[in-house]
Amino acid sequence: MNLLIFLLLIVASCNQQMSDEDRKVGIRDFKNQEVKRVNKAEILAAGLEKGQLVASKSQTILINHLSQAVNESGTEEALSFCNINAYPLIDSISSSFGVTIRRVSTRYRNNKDAPDSVEALLLDAYAYNVENGYPLKDNIQQYDAENLIYTMPISAGSSMCLKCHGKEVDGSVRERIAQLYPDDKALNHELNDLRGMWSVKIPVKDIVNGLE
Repeated sequence: MNLLIFLLLIVASCNQQMSDEDRKVGIRDFKNQEVKRVNKAEILAAGLEKGQLVASKSQTILINHLSQAVNESGTEEALSFCNINAYPLIDSISSSFGVTIRRVSTRYRNNKDAPDSVEALLLDAYAYNVENGYPLKDNIQQYDAENLIYTMPISAGSSMCLKCHGKEVDGSVRERIAQLYPDDKALNHELNDLRGMWSVKIPVKDIVNGLE
């Protein structure tokens, strides 16, 4: 006997007022319900789209705030702004999208940006591509049983980046970096160097729910 019919008959036995016609209608409705199945490729494609949106938005917001701080107060004060405000801004975006956003690097400025084991492997892959002249691209893959991980490389793409991360950082700026980040590893970059990557962990169930 079909399981759904069996369950309906149990309900009917508990409700003597349910007519034969009611049972037939209920059974027909259950049979007509469609269960949409999504495959791995669809999940990854949707995860890639969401990751691109989240990482691009995060990067734009941080760059805009940092540029404003530099223009209004100078590089030293911009460092203080970053130290205090960068993580709350990212946490706010994480919360609004239901994901976990990080900026990670093997040459991190803040210890919070040290990569986990999966992120370290992905950073190694980006570094390999740089060393061998391959293009840097964003990427989506399985992180664990419950999450995807979207990554987007971060480069020292402008002179503004080098004011705090380059080889010729002003002495006063170096002093402020040493005060705020005693374990800093993020100096001595050149233009267009790979600095790290955006890491966005996305719950698979949210992607699947969005596809159904």
